Amino acid sequence: MSKIKLPHILLIAYLILFLVTAFTPYDRAVWRAESLPIMVVVLILVIWYRKFQFSNTAYILMSLWIFMHTVGAYYTFERVPFDWFNNLFGFERNMYDRVAHYIIGFYAYPLAEYVTRKNQVKSPWIIYTLAICAIFTLASVYEIAEWIYAVKA
Repeated sequence: MSKIKLPHILLIAYLILFLVTAFTPYDRAVWRAESLPIMVVVLILVIWYRKFQFSNTAYILMSLWIFMHTVGAYYTFERVPFDWFNNLFGFERNMYDRVAHYIIGFYAYPLAEYVTRKNQVKSPWIIYTLAICAIFTLASVYEIAEWIYAVKA
């Protein structure tokens, strides 16, 4: 019997969190719209696992966004109980959404790891620049799609 690896533990934790949040979200339509991208990312990572395994650090960084986004989908982002953070820095507005946006940037690490391990680019400067630009682009496209959905909903 093979030993359980960190990606398996993170997947199980996500599935438990997903199931718990699926039953009584604050707004079912928002939950569906916000949960779909998470499920797509998780599905891609599961399918890709046999072809390429990231480091544990990369899986942890990717999981932070997955977990935060799942919680945000459950409450809707502006209603997540994040008072401890807001009080710590004296924010009046709930900053959960902004922290989750920041954390998507952590996906630059696994992207850089992938490019490095596949030896597709030799220059570290180019690798890191490519990873950051790719994540900026992905996050921007996601925000535009989210805005269009919100306007039409």
